[in-house]
Amino acid sequence: MQSQRLQMEAIAAENVALRGKVAELEHRLGLNSTNSSKPPLSDGLKKPSRVRSLREASGKNPGGQKGHKGETLKQVAHPQNVVDHRPGSCSGCGAALAHDVSIGTTIRQVFDLPDPQPLIVTEHRAHQCCCAKQSFEG
Repeated sequence: MQSQRLQMEAIAAENVALRGKVAELEHRLGLNSTNSSKPPLSDGLKKPSRVRSLREASGKNPGGQKGHKGETLKQVAHPQNVVDHRPGSCSGCGAALAHDVSIGTTIRQVFDLPDPQPLIVTEHRAHQCCCAKQSFEG
């Protein structure tokens, strides 16, 4: 009787130890590069499942909704700074260009918000130029 009880206690203790070992191995099987410090190469050919977003769907399409008037900063007539970007040479023949041969500009304005000061607007003018050789050849 005594020996059977000791055997049952030993079996029960071994059972508890084996259950702990199985739980640890199952936990290891569930580890991949997304939920541990394992490198992605250790995932093998099986890709880890992606976690879905916790946000609830609103039923609306992404982006601006129909009927919503968009807002954007309008260009100002008199910016504080103007930076001219002129090509140094003709893109066709490589000849040097004079500043007075500009045939057009593309204007973009950058609105900077410095900490305590008011808004500073810088206008960038990209000049398109052509040299005298190109204007006579074309």
